[in-house]
Amino acid sequence: MSHLRSCVVAMVLALALDPAYAASALCPAVPSPSCREAPTAKLKLNRGSTPDRDKIRWSWRNKAGTTFADFGDPTVGTSYALCVYDGSAAAQPVLSADAPAHSECTFEECWEVYAANTVYLFVDGRHAVSALSQLKLKSPPGGTNLQARGGGVLLGRPALPFTLPVRVQLRNSDTATCWESNFSSASRNDAQIFKATIAER
Repeated sequence: MSHLRSCVVAMVLALALDPAYAASALCPAVPSPSCREAPTAKLKLNRGSTPDRDKIRWSWRNKAGTTFADFGDPTVGTSYALCVYDGSAAAQPVLSADAPAHSECTFEECWEVYAANTVYLFVDGRHAVSALSQLKLKSPPGGTNLQARGGGVLLGRPALPFTLPVRVQLRNSDTATCWESNFSSASRNDAQIFKATIAER
């Protein structure tokens, strides 16, 4: 009986640590053809030994072309999603993560505005509502800087390696603006890590 009980517990834990993947409602099955690209972008995805060790990091930088108004207002009603697509026949997007508007994280509001109304920052270090632990939206002056990082069981165990090209889009619920990076090559793409960079020439 104790052996059977141990097996049941193990199965329940496995299901809890490997949830069925459900794409964000903000991520369409086909990526938008009109998102803004940047001369500098990076993507790194680590598939850990267990789902709680999975990690993703994405960054997007451009000197101009985005205003603070393009971000909407996530402290009130503008939700965000990071959407990752690849060139495979798998259901798309292959990965997505939400940053819900006006959401409550562990100790305080997830979204705040900083730097004289030039930066929105989403922080959910304990993954109370999202696979994202941080999403930064910075507008000029100083250039547009978008950064996302996250991981853990809510990321949904993305299957690696990816099939190139890999396309990342950051979308929101309230404005027509979205941002993307299109990675046609990768410095590493295997069962554990995807890593790619777009560098300004």
